[in-house]
Amino acid sequence: MEPRMLRRWACVNVPALPLQRLLQRHPTWRQEPVAVVTDDRPQGTITWTNGQARRRGIIPGMRYATGLSLVPTLRAGVLSLAEIAASVEMLSTKSMSANYVR
Repeated sequence: MEPRMLRRWACVNVPALPLQRLLQRHPTWRQEPVAVVTDDRPQGTITWTNGQARRRGIIPGMRYATGLSLVPTLRAGVLSLAEIAASVEMLSTKSMSANYVR
């Protein structure tokens, strides 16, 4: 008789996944004000910020140029949709392999 596989669903909440991925890419930025931006140009929009940036008044929706005028040392980077999708896929794969039932 073959083992029966049970179908399981998992809900995984990964707050600020793009910000987490950016900080993995630049680990030395962890103690700095950091933002994820849509474009690495002054008119790029800030989409995610860490606590250090928020405490200095940097908020999502703000233009990158505005953020830099408030905090000249603001670190920022762009994550493509493909990078975010790959991260979600990796998390999904790891979650499914961890929940395999025989």
